[in-house]
Amino acid sequence: MPMFVRYFQFHCGLGAPTRREAGGCFLPDGLEWGDIKLFYDGRSDGKDHFVVEMMGGGCALLNRVSRVDWLVRYAITNGCKFSRLDIAIDLYGVNQRIIDRAIASCEAGEGVQFKVWERRESFSDKGHGRTVYFGARGDKGSGRYGRLYEKGVQSGKAEAGRWIRYEVEFHRDCAQTVAGICAHGTFKDAVACAYGAFDFRRKARNAGERANARRRKQCGWWAEFIGSCHAVLVRAKARTTTIEGYRSWVHTAVMPGVASYAKVLGLSVEKFLQDLCGGKVDAVPAKMRSQIGREFDAFFREVVPI
Repeated sequence: MPMFVRYFQFHCGLGAPTRREAGGCFLPDGLEWGDIKLFYDGRSDGKDHFVVEMMGGGCALLNRVSRVDWLVRYAITNGCKFSRLDIAIDLYGVNQRIIDRAIASCEAGEGVQFKVWERRESFSDKGHGRTVYFGARGDKGSGRYGRLYEKGVQSGKAEAGRWIRYEVEFHRDCAQTVAGICAHGTFKDAVACAYGAFDFRRKARNAGERANARRRKQCGWWAEFIGSCHAVLVRAKARTTTIEGYRSWVHTAVMPGVASYAKVLGLSVEKFLQDLCGGKVDAVPAKMRSQIGREFDAFFREVVPI
């Protein structure tokens, strides 16, 4: 955190921050440089992370002497890991029917690179606002979560159809990958990740198109939206379960239930497992050859004397 304070204070020439009376983002303490805010927990036993909040005014403030992509590069260089990064593309006075077309494509099963979608309606003094969501957050998601919505209606600043926003949230590995692209490439490269996060293609007509969605023709409205822009699909890395991860899962998700149910029955954990499984359980060769299996083998060869 001190490195970020120095970055804003000296490298960006913003001077000493003002200490906030209250923090934000569920953290009790804060520093402020106008529209740039930094929240943290100053207690000795407090949370071990901090949050930089920088809206449009903060970006403008930073861009007077520096650049946002330089800040992202500075964060990565100093060992920070991005857990979420959002990219928004605003459409003003054009593509008024793009949300309707997106909903129609989702209903027709033309969505690619996401399995679930959701439609929501909202109302304000500016009219009827519609939002369509692509994908899912959390463990069930792909690390990409997007939406098309009436930003003008939501903000109360424009009539329906006059200000539409396409926004993509990148999470976990995807966020770190896009941050690296932003830091070491250009903003166009980062925007390409937003265009490539989702796709919409005509329904499959044969087995080959069902097996490979890329063989299907792209929906006209989506091709028009992307235009000549480059599109890049960023995927989350497949997670390999390690011995430490397996130990943690057994400790937190399996053993509490096993110990509780064994106690209810008045049995030892060993007896409970034996009775529950009904005797002998055969080993699975594939699990013995897995990453965890190899780690267990190496671990016990090293610590158990032969």
